[in-house]
Amino acid sequence: MKLFEIITEEYKKVTKVSTPEEIERAAKIYVNEDIIKTFFNLLEGIWNERDLGHDRIEKEDIAPYAQFKYTLPSLHLTYTPEDITHFAIALQKYEKTPAAFASGALLSALINHHNQETKYTGEYFLPLFHLNKTISYIGTENTANVRVQGDVSINTCTRMKSGCVIIDGNSPGPIGSYMKGGIIILEKSIITDNKNGRCTVGRGMTAGKIIVKGDAEYVGNAMSGGEIIVEGDTRKFIGKHMTGGVIQVNGTIHFLEHELVKGGEIYNREERIHPK
Repeated sequence: MKLFEIITEEYKKVTKVSTPEEIERAAKIYVNEDIIKTFFNLLEGIWNERDLGHDRIEKEDIAPYAQFKYTLPSLHLTYTPEDITHFAIALQKYEKTPAAFASGALLSALINHHNQETKYTGEYFLPLFHLNKTISYIGTENTANVRVQGDVSINTCTRMKSGCVIIDGNSPGPIGSYMKGGIIILEKSIITDNKNGRCTVGRGMTAGKIIVKGDAEYVGNAMSGGEIIVEGDTRKFIGKHMTGGVIQVNGTIHFLEHELVKGGEIYNREERIHPK
């Protein structure tokens, strides 16, 4: 099956088209096969030439992203937001390859590079719910407006700078680590098996805003600025080693040790509970 046919078929699924008119329109989408193949070659090339082993890469919050970030400018590629969407759709056919581990990092680098080069103010669309495995490193150093359809994996929106990232799904965390600006909206919850200690929200953030529509845990650890709103309940630590910023929890706070909160403000259902 040609790449165009693969993307067209997946496009029908991820956009949930149903009427004959929608299907006909989807079948006529323009797919730049050459640039999509270039993206895959870049993904595989960077992965195969990496000087970091898999174990070390997994411990670095932006290591895979940095490799793409510094490579893209030298390639002088011309591509569109739609090309990025089509690449995200086509990932299903490649997600069993080792290089798929870094696919989220490449999506983030492609978005940021395009946004900075073109000053694009529209929304980048990443349909990911059709994938069998969730993707890490989405929204790394983000500067754009991005909508993600589906769940995400670890290290989401790390060191985010500006823009708005809306995630129509769940996350295991970390999300918004060392965030410097912008807005993150997680439409569902932080869901984790709690075995890896990664399920943090806004760890070390200095500015920006994070909204979690569901439940969360390890909220605002070591944050010094910005705002975190959790519409649901919080489990585990909240505000641990926090020195500034605001945390608002509209559900139940199950665990708060005031002596571990060094600064900032924590509210529960609009009542300030720290400092008392």
